[in-house]
Amino acid sequence: MSNIHVMALDFGNGFVKGRINDENFVIPSRIGYKSNNDKQLEGFINSEIDVSEFVINDDYENIILFGKDLDKTTSTGKDTASTNNRYIYQSFEDLVECSIGLLARELPEEEIDVVIATGMPSNEIDSKSQAQFEEILRRNRSITIDGITKVVNVQDIKIIAQPMGTLLDLHMENGKVFKSFTEGKYSVLDFGSGTTIIDTYQNLKRVEEESFVINKGMIDFYKRIATHVSKEADGASITPRMIEQGMEYKQCKVNSRLTVDFVDYFIEEQEKIIQEVMSRFETVVGNINSIDRIIVTGGGSAVHFDSLSYYYPDVFEKVENSQLSNVRGYEKLGELLKDKVEQEVDRFEQTRN
Repeated sequence: MSNIHVMALDFGNGFVKGRINDENFVIPSRIGYKSNNDKQLEGFINSEIDVSEFVINDDYENIILFGKDLDKTTSTGKDTASTNNRYIYQSFEDLVECSIGLLARELPEEEIDVVIATGMPSNEIDSKSQAQFEEILRRNRSITIDGITKVVNVQDIKIIAQPMGTLLDLHMENGKVFKSFTEGKYSVLDFGSGTTIIDTYQNLKRVEEESFVINKGMIDFYKRIATHVSKEADGASITPRMIEQGMEYKQCKVNSRLTVDFVDYFIEEQEKIIQEVMSRFETVVGNINSIDRIIVTGGGSAVHFDSLSYYYPDVFEKVENSQLSNVRGYEKLGELLKDKVEQEVDRFEQTRN
């Protein structure tokens, strides 16, 4: 067996994050499909447009498009977001294949052995959904990316609750978990694209009665603002993506003639979100002072952290580069899984000799 590589992947509803050998990617969780008579990518592959063609297991009848600039090259872009068992949909399977392919492209070998570490919402752990997700991940596959073929042999996988990735990122080094983490009580507030999660852990175990999932996330937050902007724009169609793109200046460019300022709507809707989340937090978790650390993460943490800190000073901690915090933790877990697989291979080889 060749060297085993660790692939860490975080399949968010808004973005998929990947990491291998200190290389990262963050790409919208959207894919497209190239039709037989379509020349969407001619002239793009060698340009600054970040999108690639993927062929899975030599299925050239179904060429998948994936990359940061997907919507610049095709009108077939499709979201894979869902809070209702996304693992049964072909679009999600294709997202997984493309994400694995992107990481495989970072390696020089044509055929590679890997372990995959990833996460899923806490309320889906040990469910039928986890079994479906595992079945997708465990497959060996041939992936051709922009004409370069990689054969990926999956030696093992590990799926954990998503927020645990952040906690491992903060409390694990060189394969060892910090003692304070094994004895303390920690909560993670994860502002994701499709969900908002509070997970509480004590002695490394999830405290079920002090954890919850709200099936609304940043996409819903942007939708609320979009509704206000649409009314100001005489009913023009305003998408959550348009609001997200205008977040820096709190302005939405409706068309070349009209730009709508939405800072007041942002403040109004943010206050509602903070009140809803903290009401659930205080009801489910109880006394905030009983928690050693409350860590805010997810793609929405940069949007909401200051408001949280205003209402609750000196309570919350923000993770550095929070969008990648889960995947960094998964990578650390993946290194342990890699060691386990290599030890099993060594024992097998010894029995043969």
